[in-house]
Amino acid sequence: MKRRCWSSFGLVIAVLLLTTTFLAACKKKENTPEDYLGRVNYDAPTALLQYRVDEEGEWLDYREVKDLDKLLNSTGLPVVLCIRQHRDYAAPIVIPQMEEWAVQYHDKAYFIFTYVNESSYILDQLEVHVTPTFYLLQNGSKIMYASWEEENALVLLQDALDKRVKEE
Repeated sequence: MKRRCWSSFGLVIAVLLLTTTFLAACKKKENTPEDYLGRVNYDAPTALLQYRVDEEGEWLDYREVKDLDKLLNSTGLPVVLCIRQHRDYAAPIVIPQMEEWAVQYHDKAYFIFTYVNESSYILDQLEVHVTPTFYLLQNGSKIMYASWEEENALVLLQDALDKRVKEE
């Protein structure tokens, strides 16, 4: 009789362990912004500026964004989105400023370049009358818009970004 009880008990434990293991394997993985990024690609039509430090020094990589909508909706961090054109006349000012911000706010915000002709659900909802156009977004929602036509657009954008980062 004791032998049968121990056999039954062992069987119950084995079934519980197998069930727990199976359920743990089936648990849906939370997506992170990293899931929507590709490799380093300085020619990508949509790229996230990513600051990193390793044993060789400091780097600013342009990581291809594979799914802009999902990336924008998967992060709680503020995102500065710069919508531009090829051969943008403002590039000598805008690119260094975005790169400087990417280093300065590297753990506090994301900085993304995309071309005006790219398509995504979120981009289709945004107005672009002149390039470059900047949006400060968070959780996929628009916080602020700044056009290159506006005087001090980059200063206004940085002020809004500073305020948003301090709230976090």
